[in-house]
Amino acid sequence: FGAPRLVRFLAVASSEFLPRAGRSRAVPPEVLDLEENLRNLGLTREQLIDVAILVGTDFDPGVTGIGPKTAVKRIREWGSLDRAPPEIRAKLPGRLDEIRAFFQNPPVTEAGDLTTRPPDGPGVLRFLCDERNFSPNRVEAVLDRFRAARRPTRRLEDFG
Repeated sequence: FGAPRLVRFLAVASSEFLPRAGRSRAVPPEVLDLEENLRNLGLTREQLIDVAILVGTDFDPGVTGIGPKTAVKRIREWGSLDRAPPEIRAKLPGRLDEIRAFFQNPPVTEAGDLTTRPPDGPGVLRFLCDERNFSPNRVEAVLDRFRAARRPTRRLEDFG
């Protein structure tokens, strides 16, 4: 939250679920530019955070009955959640400033060692199949693809 640019749907086979149609459709990767979106919405970054709090975040479910469109409209009208009507303020989380601070200055953890290693096949199988009830055949098939992808690529010169 707050990154200057965000890429959505960046995967080999990206799709989005359409609840009303009950199906998924393929979607191309999309770049979201924060400044452009703030300008188009007529909001500041702080107001966007208030919109997120109204709609719901990982920390709080939001205000029932207020979706994204209504939240944007209300924050434009009020300026911030601090000037929301009392009946709305009563439904907001008590730690509003703490949630805002988290989005404005999220905690950052150093990445550390990013060296790739082969997956722990037995550990992955144990976790996904024994603890999470995944299909062993499907997990093993994905592990086989990982193993194949890690094999060194042969070059034309190798065929001598």
